[in-house]
Amino acid sequence: MSVPEIALNRVTKQYKTGTLALEGVSLSVQRGEFVTLLGPSGCGKSTLLRMISGLSTPTGGEIRVNGMTPGNARELMSFIFQDPTLMPWRTVAGNVGLSLELEGAARPLRAERVSDVLGLVGLQHFANRYPRELSGGMKMRASIARALVSRPRILLMDEPFAALDEMTRDRMNEQLLRLFEEQKWTVLFVTHSVAEAVFLSTRIVILSAHPGRIAHDVALNLGRPREPHLRESAAFEQAVIQISRLLRGVQR
Repeated sequence: MSVPEIALNRVTKQYKTGTLALEGVSLSVQRGEFVTLLGPSGCGKSTLLRMISGLSTPTGGEIRVNGMTPGNARELMSFIFQDPTLMPWRTVAGNVGLSLELEGAARPLRAERVSDVLGLVGLQHFANRYPRELSGGMKMRASIARALVSRPRILLMDEPFAALDEMTRDRMNEQLLRLFEEQKWTVLFVTHSVAEAVFLSTRIVILSAHPGRIAHDVALNLGRPREPHLRESAAFEQAVIQISRLLRGVQR
């Protein structure tokens, strides 16, 4: 088998206060998978993403990203947070291209890359707008474009659509899957929504709490590409019921 895109071997995270956030977490994610982490609040989902990205370090175990330490694999990954955190004084294009600017990329290359990713997320006509002129969904799309401008192969997404209304969230899910099919990323996604997890994922990993451990690892065989009408199908409803039951089991 090829080297896993993301490999965790008995990863533990204990804070200086003594709190044990995660214990003995082992997980393998192959290239091109869309894996969602579900679990009770405080079970370490976001902590796990931060350690994979290199923003935090485990206190035990080992993490490898494409065979490398997270620190050496940073150029392969982009992290998308719940809050778009766009700079209000920069245009959409200015926000999206900031990382390339900081890297010293030539202006023509920056302009080309920014134009490409704004086209991908449907914001090509809003390049010169400011964040205050955008809706919540458009701000999130700008945040995704900013993550894509470095051309990552791995996306780490921490509840990126949690603040959006249900209709906008559904549309963003559909757009994310369209991009996922086109760009062939590997995605590790955190959410509290079972329906969102089922619609998006090839696998769902459920963590138990205090400390976080993997309780269930469920493959979803709902076909690809996923279309909006999937949400109305019996197979989707059954998957939501199954995952909801498993999730209730770890919350007891």
